[in-house]
Parts: sequence; structure tokens; C-alpha cells
Amino acid sequence: MKITLLSVLLSLLSPTAQTEQTEPAAAASEASGITVRYRSTTGRAVAAALPEIFSENLSALDRKRLGRKVFSESRVQIARGSFPDGAGLVVIVNVNLRSKDPEGPTKFIGGMLTMKDDATLGAIAVPLRMREARFELEAVTDVDGDGTDEIVYVTQTQTDSTRNRIRWTDGGPKSGVLPPSDG
Repeated sequence: MKITLLSVLLSLLSPTAQTEQTEPAAAASEASGITVRYRSTTGRAVAAALPEIFSENLSALDRKRLGRKVFSESRVQIARGSFPDGAGLVVIVNVNLRSKDPEGPTKFIGGMLTMKDDATLGAIAVPLRMREARFELEAVTDVDGDGTDEIVYVTQTQTDSTRNRIRWTDGGPKSGVLPPSDG
């Protein structure tokens, strides 16, 4: 009985079993707004591409602040969408930084971008930089019926939160503030 239980546990923990469990969900995630699992093939490709994208798009000072921090599952949100230039993913990154002042506000290096399924950059929707706010994805949907999804997200600081929407106008992403939700 112990051998059988051990073999079952080992099979559940094997990389093959994890891939089989995460891949069908990722493959089924073709609808806009559906979260892409970080451990799926697409999620791993996005995570692998982020260090280079951030290195190319952060200021020298923010690159130094970011250092060798890892783009881990707790710091990256990925969802499906339909965006210009063939981008099909929205990626939100929030990497928290250590503070010298424990009473001071928490700071993050992050932003929001769109990526193609091959993990190449589509567009930077919210500039990649240090700020005293983090982002949470609320919805990805085509609000105006033009075939391009809009992104609704929340910008959250220690004292406030703001709902925002990104729309594509004049060939690029533009962010605007939305009224608070009733929920």
C-alpha cells in the first residue's frame, strides 16, 4: 500500500503531470479576459521574455532598483485579449521593492504591456517604471465593438484605488480614469 501511495504522489508531482494539468486550461483560454496560467507554455514564455523587455524599457536607475528580481507568479498577471498588431495577451507586472523606511509607502517596479503569443512585445500600455502603486486586472473586453479589446484595471496605492481603462486610439494605447465600480 505504501508503494502504491508513493507512486501516486510521485506521479502527481512529476513535471509531466503538472504540464498536463495546466496546458488544457491554457489552450482553452482563447476568449478575451481569460487568465493564462503562469505555468502554462505561454505563461513560461512570457515570464522568460520579461527580463529583456524590462531591461530595454526601464530607465538606468529603475534597472538598478529592479536588479535581479524574478518575474514570479505572484508578480505577473497574464490574460487573453485581442489587441492591435496581432497581440493576444495583456501582461501586468508588479515587482515590490524593499523600502529603507518601513513606515514609508510600498514601491513597485511594473507596468502593463501587450504581447503576441510568441512572447514578443506588442505595446507598452502603462509605462514600465517605479511607482507607489500596483495594478490589478479587472476585465478585458471589447466595449465599443471595434474588434479591439479594452483593458479595465485598478491602480492601487496604500491609501487609494482608481479604476482605469485602456483603449487603442490613433494606433496606440491611451489610459483614462473610470468612475468607481458599484461592487
